[in-house]
Formats: sequence, C-alpha cells, structure tokens
Amino acid sequence: GESHPRVFPLVSCVSSPSDESTVALGCLARDFVPNSVSFSWKFNNSTVSSERFWTFPEVLRDGLWSASSQVVLPSSSAFQGPDDYLVCEVQHPKGGKTVGTVRVGPASDAVPVVSVFVPPRNSLSGDGNSKSSLICQATDFSPKQSSLSWFRDGKRIVSGISEGQVETVQSSPITFRAYSMLTITERDWLSQNVYTCQVEHNMETFQKNVSSSCDVAPPSPIGVFTIPPSFADIFLTKSAKLSCLVTNLASYDGLNISWSRQNGKALETHTYFERHLNDTFSARGEASVCSEDWESGEEFTCTVAHSDLPFPEKNTVSKPKGRPCPEEGFENLNTMASTFIVLFLLSLFYSTTVTLFKVGRLVPGRG
Repeated sequence: GESHPRVFPLVSCVSSPSDESTVALGCLARDFVPNSVSFSWKFNNSTVSSERFWTFPEVLRDGLWSASSQVVLPSSSAFQGPDDYLVCEVQHPKGGKTVGTVRVGPASDAVPVVSVFVPPRNSLSGDGNSKSSLICQATDFSPKQSSLSWFRDGKRIVSGISEGQVETVQSSPITFRAYSMLTITERDWLSQNVYTCQVEHNMETFQKNVSSSCDVAPPSPIGVFTIPPSFADIFLTKSAKLSCLVTNLASYDGLNISWSRQNGKALETHTYFERHLNDTFSARGEASVCSEDWESGEEFTCTVAHSDLPFPEKNTVSKPKGRPCPEEGFENLNTMASTFIVLFLLSLFYSTTVTLFKVGRLVPGRG
C-alpha cells in the first residue's frame, strides 16, 4: 500500500559551531511507503537553489521509511524581516504531487530581555567631570526591527548616545540582540537622577530604570549550576562532558572548581573564565568521563570554593532515570532525534565516499 509522509520542522538547539555566517534548518518526512520522496524549499515564496540544500538517504524503520533535508542560508539575510518565512515541501512519490508542507524557522515573535549595566562604585574616580557610561542591552528578541532610546527623569536624551549594530543570535529560534551606550559625567550619575532605557519592539514598549541610589543594593549571591552532557555529544564523541557554571563572582580570589566521582575520586577539571559588562565574572569547570560511566547512573559532584562563600558549595548531577512521556503529535521525540542524527551521519559517509571515489578517478594510473 501507499502511505504519505508526516512532515516536521527541524531546527538547531545550539549555536553553530563551525560557521556563524550561516544558519541551518531542516525538514523531516516520516512513515511513508514506498521509499521514494523528494524535497523542495521556498524562502519568501522564492524557490531555494538546489545548491543550498541537501537530501539525506531514506532510512527504514518498522516497515516505514523516513528521510530528511537540510537547507543552509546566509544569516545576514535569513529572517531579517518581520514577514520572512521558509517552507519545506515534500513530494511523494518522488516527482509527484506535493503531499506535505511545513513552515520552518522562528515559530513566533519573541519579546526583548532588557538589561542596563551601571558603573560600579569602585570604578568612579571622584572627579565629577570624569566620564562614565550606562550600557543598555536588549537580547533574545524577534523580529529584528527595534529601537533603543534613553531618558533622564522622564525627558528624552538626544546626545552622548552610541549604538551597536543589531546582531543575529545563532540559536533556535533565530533571535537578535542590540545595545546602546550612554556617556554621562560622574556628577550626573551620582546626582541620583533616574535613567531609563526604552526599547520599542513589535509595537510594544519595554523599559528599564536605573539610579545611583539603587547601587547600594546587596550584590546577587554566587550561583552554582551543573550542566549535564548533551545526547549529541555523547553519541558523537563517546564521552560525557560535565560542566559546572559559577556566576555573579566579584573576583576570582580563592576560586576553585573541581569535579569528583561518586566514590570521591577527583576528575581532571579545566576551568575557563569570562568577564561581563557589569564588572562581575563567571567561571566554568569542565570534566569528561566515559559515556558508559554516565549511562550507568553514577553521580558526579561539582565542588566550588571561593573567598565569598563561607563553605564550599556542592552540586551533584547524574543521568535522569526513566524517559519522559512523548507529547501528542510527536509520538516519540527521541526516535525522531535518533533518526535525524543517523541520517546526518549517513550523509557524511556518503559524501566522503563519493569524494574519495572522484579523487581516485583523477589520480593517473601507474605503469
């Protein structure tokens, strides 16, 4: 018999590791018979060139076939406008009529997260005429169109403002970030005027107020977060990377991050540091274990010591027991993820084999 495919969008869940100038999206066709299917793509109703997308070989599972296609678009032009859209069309059998379409890309609008970074008191020189800066940052919003403006005690400021370009954030769905810097004197800041950063986006207004009178608030406590290894990393590298993130550090004084096994044996830990615009620091301690150790359910502990912590803080992580129930409409999300990864690896093997064959044909024979 004949069974037409069900079609699903595929988007990346992590930043692009190799090329930040492009964005990759995919389309999955599942549960079809016979194993003959073709894909086509349209961006804003214009056909995407076949050079920009690939179709991976079909895979048989429980008597039904699955296949996928991936399209790569330049991030400088993809989804820059509020009305941009990408559509995947599936023809079954191959060359026949279109039996499934799905819209791929940003699923919905995203409102901006607004933050204002103020000058810390220990950075002030005491000279009222010295310059200082307030930095307003809007992140994780979509579509791209936005505007940032500054107010002092409710009155718009028109001078001393510099703005950065709106940047694409390589994530799923695609979002954007922007910032604006206001240069003021230390006297203006210490006068306890209320400064407001206003972000206008998608016909909505978002505001964040700051004042030097609020600068005496106690600092945020140090945060310690354990991040388990991802399924993709374990599948591809056969090892499990454990990450321990420490945030809201005033300094690196006395900082030590270490990972240990359930039996107390220490793991080799590498620590990485990052400084942020609000003069705080974060650090990340990473260790790797064999995938078998992680899959066994063994517990791993991150221990963080710092001069601002009265006692070392410990967080434990292990592989969750059991499997979550699939959501309706995605009968088995793990199966879908596994299928896509298998298709991707098959495509790499296929491309490498074809390339080696072509190179072999080009090498002159001996004798």
